[in-house]
Amino acid sequence: MIASMQPSHQTTDMRWAEDRIGSERIKGAYAWNTMLKNGVRLAFGTDYNVEPISPFRGLYACVTRERPEGGPRKGWEAQEKISLEDCIRAYTSGSA
Repeated sequence: MIASMQPSHQTTDMRWAEDRIGSERIKGAYAWNTMLKNGVRLAFGTDYNVEPISPFRGLYACVTRERPEGGPRKGWEAQEKISLEDCIRAYTSGSA
C-alpha cells in the first residue's frame, strides 16, 4: 500500500478538520507514524498550487506537527510525528 499525502495539509487543516470529520475519524487522518509502523509506504508532495511549493513547510510539518507560525505546543496529534529522515524519504524515493 502507498499513501500519497501532502504534509502541509495537516498544518492547514488542523484548525477545522476535527469539526468536519469528527473526533473518531480524525485519529486516522495524517497518521504518518502509524502508517510507517504498519508497513505503508509514504509518498509525499507539496500539492502546489493549493499549498506553497516549498518542501520545507512539509518537512517542518512532519517533524513538529505545528503550524508554520508555531503551535499547537508539542504538535497536533504529536504521536504521529515522523523523523526528518523518514520525511525526506517520503518526498524522494517514496514518491518515485
